[in-house]
Amino acid sequence: MWDPDGHLDHYELDVLWGLGNVRSLLNPGLPGVTATVANTSAAPNNQAGWDYAMAVAQMAVRPTWRGGDMKLNINNATPIFPETCCYLIRLRVWKRNIVDCVASTLEFYNEMHYSFTVTV
Repeated sequence: MWDPDGHLDHYELDVLWGLGNVRSLLNPGLPGVTATVANTSAAPNNQAGWDYAMAVAQMAVRPTWRGGDMKLNINNATPIFPETCCYLIRLRVWKRNIVDCVASTLEFYNEMHYSFTVTV
């Protein structure tokens, strides 16, 4: 994730399938799934994380957080993709913004999708 303006608040990575099934891939309790910061020489100031607070804990300079690279590992796909179905991966990236002088309003985000079929 990268925001050139440095106004990231948080992001969500979900898998959707069937009739209304949704599961967060960034849920720390999800078995066999780990998300780690991908520190590379191409991104030496990488301050990735799920949210602004995590980035600040990695020494991001307030109020700017531009994001960074993360790597998602799924060791066992069965709990994530439990049935034969078409799955949709949804990434939502929310911006910190000020609307009507209220800093806590999160109204602006970008959303991307990727779909594929899993046969069990």
